[in-house]
Amino acid sequence: MKDHHTTKPKHGDGEKESTNRHVYLEPGAKIDFVRGIREQYETAQIDDKTYKAEQLVWTKIAAGLLLLAAGFSGWQGYLTRKAIRDAREHFIKDQRPYLWHSLLKFNLQDRPTNRLAAAVFFNNYGKSPAINRKGRGQVFFGPNALDRAQKWFDDLGNTRFTENETGSETIEPPGVDPLPDPEKPRGGYTTLMSDSIPTTEDVTYIRSHNDSVIIVEREQYFDLAGNFYWSDMCWSSLRTGVFYECRHHNELH
Repeated sequence: MKDHHTTKPKHGDGEKESTNRHVYLEPGAKIDFVRGIREQYETAQIDDKTYKAEQLVWTKIAAGLLLLAAGFSGWQGYLTRKAIRDAREHFIKDQRPYLWHSLLKFNLQDRPTNRLAAAVFFNNYGKSPAINRKGRGQVFFGPNALDRAQKWFDDLGNTRFTENETGSETIEPPGVDPLPDPEKPRGGYTTLMSDSIPTTEDVTYIRSHNDSVIIVEREQYFDLAGNFYWSDMCWSSLRTGVFYECRHHNELH
């Protein structure tokens, strides 16, 4: 009698068979799988680019708004400074002193023995005192009187008088006499002289020609804040002996 031995499976053989199984994909299915992954990647890339583009647009918009805000703020600051400057200039002009002539006295003798002289009276027509007033002037006569007066103003330019070339400094308070007395005019005055004594021939020429005597004057002064001003005045004669204001050099600065 033969013994039939049944071969027992070795431990672990069954498990080996189960783990060694292979999964086969159809070629078409494999391509579809890869394509799907690629499409997902491309879609993600597109979404990322779109997001970055949108972020860039909003960044530019925000930068533009900040630039506009800065420009508007700067413009407001400029307008504010300009308003303050204009208000200050208007206040200074409104409150400043204004020295101007009120009366001119001139007498021509038939046989002069002295230089020609003119007395100029003036008032402060402004609202504040004229501080440290200094004046300079001259009387010109003869055929070239007008040209010499023009050169006198040109030589002055816009420079200030020095201490050595002017008289004493005075203060002119504001105020105008509503009914001035020609014999006793209110305000300051100055006496202007010619360089030389006129001859009888000069007197004859003066009395027969217009613009043969020119009287010029400049008054320089300050306000209480130290701002500098000057007044230019000029008179020209007629052969009748009347004086009128020159066509030029009657100015306030």
